[in-house]
Amino acid sequence: MEKLKDGASELKEWNFERQVRERAPSYFVRLIRKCRVVSLEKLSDILEEAVDKGVISDEEMEDALNVDLVVEGILKSNKEGVVLVCEVSSTADVTDVERANKRAIIIGKAFNKKSIPIVVGKGVTKGAKEKSEPLGVILI
Repeated sequence: MEKLKDGASELKEWNFERQVRERAPSYFVRLIRKCRVVSLEKLSDILEEAVDKGVISDEEMEDALNVDLVVEGILKSNKEGVVLVCEVSSTADVTDVERANKRAIIIGKAFNKKSIPIVVGKGVTKGAKEKSEPLGVILI
């Protein structure tokens, strides 16, 4: 019975990630215009080029490839090109905030653009709220 519950929980997580990816413009409309989801293949290519140029390490590339979602767009506030680096979780916690921040630094270097770490969650723990502020991670 426990395995069945775990499987259902994983399926819900995967479905929520898929929903955020498919509806990215609706999640990020307040932040950016021209919202474009970056495919895993494009992300991999950009990260590999950054490794080849010595901008990031192989270990950083491996970590960054585990990101839930990367979106490019133009900030509404100042018209600057930006990359949103997102972790998606039903209940956003401290680990999600830390991962988003770490991966945003790596991916921002690889894209040579301003990067904004974001955690998208249906719910957010108190710890995630407290950790997000000093790191500048946006919670949605």
